[in-house]
Amino acid sequence: MACLKGKSFPLGATLVPGGANFSVFAKHSTGAQLLLFDDEDAPMSSGVIDLDPRANRTYHYWHVFVPGVTAGQIYGYRIAGPFDPERGLRFDCDKVLLDPYGKCIARPEGRSREAARRPGDNAATALKSVVVDTSTYD
Repeated sequence: MACLKGKSFPLGATLVPGGANFSVFAKHSTGAQLLLFDDEDAPMSSGVIDLDPRANRTYHYWHVFVPGVTAGQIYGYRIAGPFDPERGLRFDCDKVLLDPYGKCIARPEGRSREAARRPGDNAATALKSVVVDTSTYD
């Protein structure tokens, strides 16, 4: 999928003409992926966008513009970084994460908090974020 650099502001998923800009703050991270899903119950993502730290990172913000994204697109992040609990750092690049700046959440039928705690991939049971068209909100 051909993506563009995107912008670090605003945070979250923002619809713009032609697609959506995604931006997330992750201070101590070393890598990031944006995952696109066909639906909330999908056991795996339908698209993975690896974010390049040279093109898609500004200070502590990861960002990317994805053409063709519309309202209703389900997404999540995988963020890599150090695992150092003594310093409060618990990165796990196997876990699908919600967008902390997202405006809507999709809950899969098999939602499992336990799967989020266990080692390994939790894509099938994780909460996911949804792109929202805020211009339709009254």
